[in-house]
Amino acid sequence: MKMTGMLLFRTHYWNSHLATEFDRIRRSTCMPCAVVVTGLDRENADFDGVVEKIQTAWGKKCVPVVIPLAGNKAVVDVLAGTNVPADQAAAVEATKSALSELAAETDDALLEKYLGGTPLTPDELATGIRKAVVSCKLV
Repeated sequence: MKMTGMLLFRTHYWNSHLATEFDRIRRSTCMPCAVVVTGLDRENADFDGVVEKIQTAWGKKCVPVVIPLAGNKAVVDVLAGTNVPADQAAAVEATKSALSELAAETDDALLEKYLGGTPLTPDELATGIRKAVVSCKLV
């Protein structure tokens, strides 16, 4: 089956059957994809729970690039890492580290730098993340 353009899967809840079917299509076409979590302003919204379910379905290659602040009224850009409240600094740093590792795995020079303990520059991180998404190694 030849596929062109963009596929959009929308659901009000995370359905494991839908996740499995989408992942089958994505793998068979190596279609880069992203997941958008909305509705965080609703009562009982659970961003961490949703991310956990997504990672259970698709693996640890699913890493958020923004994290909602307490109260879900604003977000922190993980890559920029600016204006991070002290109580969320560890979560943001852990997420950035996961993104850095996935980005570094796209290029031998970046991987050597990362494994040597040197942080990737913003440009290196952006380039590596783009390569990881395009090669279906990061969602």
